[in-house]
This record gives sequence, structure tokens and C-alpha cells, in this order.
Amino acid sequence: MHLSDLLFIAPPSSPLSPPWLDALLDWLHRLLGWDQRSWGQRLLIGAPLTALGLLLLPRLADLLPALGLLLARLLESASRVARLMLALLRELFWVDPARRAARHARWPGQDEGEPALGGQLLMAVVDLLLLPFDWLASLGPQRLLRPDPGCEEKQQRRRSEAAPLLPRLRWALGRHLRIDLLLSFLRLLQPRWWLPGFFWRSKVVRPDSYAPEFPIRRVLWLTHADDVREVLSRPENFEVVYGPRMRLVTQPIEPLVDPSEDPSENGNFLLGMQDTPRYWRDISTMRLAFRREDAGRCGALAERAAITAVDQALQPSLNRPVPEGSPRLRRIDLPVDLVMPVAEALVNDYFGIPVPLVCPGPDNGRDAPGPASGEVDHRHLWLEGLFNYIFYDLPGERSLEPCRRDAPRVRAALQAIIRRRRDQIKAGVAPEADDVLSRCLRLQTAGTPGMDDETLRVNLTGFLVGAMTPLINATCQVVDVLLENPRLLARAQAAARGQAAVRDRGAAGKGAATDEKEHQGQLLACVMEALRLWPGDPVIYRWTGADTVIGAGSRRCAIPRQTLVMAWNASAMFDPALLSAPWQLRTDRPPGAYMHWGHGQHSCAGAYINMAVIPAMLAPLLRQHRLQRAPGAAGQPRKDGPDGITIRHFELLVRPADNGSGSLNADSGSPDFSYEQN
Repeated sequence: MHLSDLLFIAPPSSPLSPPWLDALLDWLHRLLGWDQRSWGQRLLIGAPLTALGLLLLPRLADLLPALGLLLARLLESASRVARLMLALLRELFWVDPARRAARHARWPGQDEGEPALGGQLLMAVVDLLLLPFDWLASLGPQRLLRPDPGCEEKQQRRRSEAAPLLPRLRWALGRHLRIDLLLSFLRLLQPRWWLPGFFWRSKVVRPDSYAPEFPIRRVLWLTHADDVREVLSRPENFEVVYGPRMRLVTQPIEPLVDPSEDPSENGNFLLGMQDTPRYWRDISTMRLAFRREDAGRCGALAERAAITAVDQALQPSLNRPVPEGSPRLRRIDLPVDLVMPVAEALVNDYFGIPVPLVCPGPDNGRDAPGPASGEVDHRHLWLEGLFNYIFYDLPGERSLEPCRRDAPRVRAALQAIIRRRRDQIKAGVAPEADDVLSRCLRLQTAGTPGMDDETLRVNLTGFLVGAMTPLINATCQVVDVLLENPRLLARAQAAARGQAAVRDRGAAGKGAATDEKEHQGQLLACVMEALRLWPGDPVIYRWTGADTVIGAGSRRCAIPRQTLVMAWNASAMFDPALLSAPWQLRTDRPPGAYMHWGHGQHSCAGAYINMAVIPAMLAPLLRQHRLQRAPGAAGQPRKDGPDGITIRHFELLVRPADNGSGSLNADSGSPDFSYEQN
């Protein structure tokens, strides 16, 4: 049976027809029983099949891309499973290099120098024969069955610095068995997932979490990039739900100055406002204070603070424990020693808000009790609690009481800062200061709408709450991803060192500025790609006040009113429809491929500052000669504190550069990278 027979053509088929086509037509011939049918029956069967083929032919242009997209999503899911299996195999068959190094140190003739070629071959053969015993010893059966939970210092002093097998397997599983794996399967199988009622009511959110303004009857997860972008681009249909909680955090201390203001917006921040004239007024006035051109200034400020922080953290006088046999290594706790000082410097010098916040206590003119006078938020726990209540804790039960306790402290502290700074300007103390608070107070003096004390305090509260915890987490997550991906780490280090080399040469002119800008762009690309693997805010949620639809054509989906729509931007950044080869680490992706700070009207107002501050903060650390995790649990990002949403400890081992952290000498040689994972 040939193609010409199926098309009712008398001449025989060409001898050049491929064998697979002949086999397919023979199968169709047998399936249809063509030999037993008359010409009339053949016509009745063949004509509809031919018409169907002609109708499907124009659709091939749509079917082939859809098939390719399906295969790309399947490949992305398979790559995640493969990475999980490889991580488990790597931990199961890991051999402690310290055992081999100790045996080599005891080898005869080591004192005379490097052994001869025969001795080296014999040493390699012995290592190969003893490999099973080294592997068994690396499992640490005594620590596997009876782990020592309380002696981290003792564990670090041991010559073998490997953590027990069970914690290493737990870290590997925790790194790969995350929500990202579930989202990958949902992208492939169920991109629009209506959560079962019993599940979301008990695990995700309560129906009255945002009531009475936003009652919830259904919960929908969206994982495709097109759906996520559409939802975030339609604020008239998909409303933000942060308003009630934001108003609880920023309860008005003073009455509204303008009685014509909408009282429902009193105490609301930009991210909690709908698409209203009040929103556009406030965002316009705040952009006069938070200017786009300030990104370079914030980056330079962050790099200066980071150089100072890294130099202080790497001082040998701190007497922090380091691995035995590596005296040049220094231990640094990333959030405590680097990120927190830089974030505080940014808020102090750019925002104009002294941190840590100090609560001045209740005003003398008020009878209502207030927080105790002189309380200091040393670890920024007040801001963490407010951030958790507004953005993270969807049910709102666990974080409500801490929010009610800490919100008055933040309100009183910011109100005192605003009044004190205005009095300083009137008294002639730094009247031309160019920080955000001073700019706002000058706009207030000029009569700019939306710059009264109450509105200014509310907006500064929102910016301040959104500045500390996200910046700390995002920076630590970037470093964690870089340490897990040596090639991306090498690119980031090369970009940071190239930037310093351009400055050290002291070159001037357009060419030097172009080179430095190119290195900055490369470092930013590494940071953005690392954040794609572990974004700070993986999901953004919206609420429907009326029935609506998303998608078009065959992808049209009706969404009823009072639905909480959870748009997973973390999933959208792994959708092959948005970016090519999402399973690969690439630094040549366009900026539109990333959704770290949201999309549409309510995207993060400080995104450009974050993109300048995070690379600048990490540059001095990346210029060091060696960067690796600290052994054991200390080398993993750990969230603690009352709310447990901020990374508080993440220890690294660093070998300092010869001439400090700010730059590298031209003759310093190639750095010795180390990617040992414990």
C-alpha cells in the first residue's frame, strides 16, 4: 500500500518513498480493510479522511509550537527530578577528602618532599583499594545512629568536617523537594488548579482572613506565564487584598487633613490600594522622593558599606573557629556581618530614617497607654512581624498578636523621626540633605498634596517594612544558589573582579566607564538568574470582586467572584513560553524574563534600587580568593526568630584577598575556587 493508492492515483509510488511511510500506509491499509472494500466504500471513507487532512493542514503552524512547548515543559520537569536524584546520589556516595589527606600525610617519605612517580602511582592504587572503606567511614555510623545535636564547635574541630549522612540527605531533599517541583508538574499537567475546599481552608487561607472586604470562597493557582501576567496586568478585575491589614498596621494617629479624602483609604499603603485616584496621587508624589536616578547612588553606598563590613568580618582578631589545617580561612556570618550592616546603612543614609528604630513611648497629651519608652528594635523584629502579617501569613492568626504589639512601636518611632527631622530643617540643621525623608518634608513645605504627616508616615512605613526582610532574604538566597552552581559563581566572581580591576587601573574616559558598566551588567545578570532559582516572593495573590475570565479561545477560563487567585511568578519564570531553556543557567536573558518584583501596576516600587544594591553588596565578598560553605548545619541558610521568615544565619568560609576586599592586585594570580559541599 502506497500513498498514491490512498489518494486514488493509478501510477505506482515512487521508489524513493521512505520505508517508514510505506509501513504506515500498509498499516492503514490493513486497518481499513481496503482490499475487501468496493470503490464506492473507498470513496465514502477516503473522501472524509482527505477533507480532514486538508482542514488540519493549516493548523500545523499552531499544533507544532504547542507540541514543542509541551515537550519543553516535560523536559523542565524531568530536569528537576534528575537534579534531585543526582543530589541524593552525590550525598550517598560522598567520600570525606580529609581521610585521604590524613593517609597521605602519614605516607613514608613525605618529609623529603614530593614522592617520586612510582610512589605517586602506588599511592593512587592504595587510595583506589581503600575507596570502599573510606566511603563506609565517611557515612559516620556512630553519628548516623547517634547524632550529636549540641556540640557544633566540637564538630567543627574534628579533622573530618563532614556532617552526618542523615542531615546531608535532609538538606539535599529540602533543596529540591520544594514547592518548585510541585509547580513544575502543575505547569505540565494542571496549569490552572482549583484547590479543594478542605485543603485550602486548612492549609492555605481561611474564608474570613481578609473579611469583610474580601471574603474568600475559592482558591485558584495559576502557573503559566501568560496567566500570571494577565492577572497582574488587570487591577480592575483582580484586586489587591493587603488594604485591611495595612490599615491595621498604620492606624491613624491624627485625623485626616483633607475631609474630602476617601476614609476607606485612610492608613492604606500603595500596595494595598486599588486603581484609584488616591493611588496615582501617592505613587506620583513618592516617585519625587524615591527617584529612578538614585539607583547608582544606592549601589555606591551599598558597596562602600559592604567593603567596610567584609574587612571587619575577616579580621583574624575575631577568633572565630576555622577548619583545622586551613589557617588562612575566615568565617563570616552573611546576614549578620554583611547584609544587615549594608541594609542599615541604606536605610540610614538614603531613606533618612535612623535604624534600629527607637520607640519614644506614648505622647504626653494622650491618655491611652502606649509602648514603653526607649524600646529599641535591634534585630528589626518589629518590621519582620509587620511584614509577616501583611504579606506572608495568609490565615493571619499566628501573626496577628505580634502585629498588634509591634505596630504601635513602629508608628510612634516614625512619627517621632518625622517631627524631629522637620524641627531640624526649621532650625537650619542640614537643610539641603538629599535623603528621602528630607525631600518629602521639603515637598510638604511646598504644599504638595499627599505629603501631610499622616500620609507620609503611612507611606514610609510601607517602604521601610518592605526594605529589610526582603533584602536580607534575597541576598542570602543569591549566595546560596551561587554556591550550588559553581559555573554561575565563577561568572559572578569574574565580573566582580573585572569591575575592581578597571577601577584599580585608574583609567578614565568613555572606554573605562563602558568596561565597568559591562562588568556591572554581568554581575547583575548572575544575581537575577540566581534569584530566578530561588525568588524572594514566589507568589502574588489577587481577589476577584466580580465574575471574570482569563485567557482566550480554547484557553479561556471563567473565574467566579470572591476567588483568591494565587499567581505564581516563581513558576512563570520557569515557563518555556516566557523564556527559552528555563532548566539552564544563562546570563543572557532579557530583563522581561524575570518577575522577581511582580508585574504590572503594583510591581515593587524599589525594584531598580534592589537591582543596584544586591550586586554592589555582594561584589566585595565575591572578590575574595575562596568562597565556600561552613561545615555542617552552619553552612545552610537558617531562619529563626519569633516569625521565622528572615534568614538570620548563613556562615561561609572565605580566604581573604591579598590586599583587602575592595580590589585585587594585578599579580595576585588565579583564585583557587573551592566548591566543597558539606
